[in-house]
Amino acid sequence: MVVGIDIHKQSHTAALLDQRGSLIETLTIANSAEGAEQLRAWLVEHGAEQAVIGIENAAGYGRLLCG
Repeated sequence: MVVGIDIHKQSHTAALLDQRGSLIETLTIANSAEGAEQLRAWLVEHGAEQAVIGIENAAGYGRLLCG
């Protein structure tokens, strides 16, 4: 599985894709520690703990998700 995360100042949107590139589901979270925890729980719920994750602008507003 692959996760792509679109980063914004107030929120982030994650898209979970299967191995063929088909969309499984999306999730929008707040740009906060609580939002990062919600993302982790969502990944576990979908069995995607080992997914490859691409984060747009990881050095900016997305850096919280890189920790």
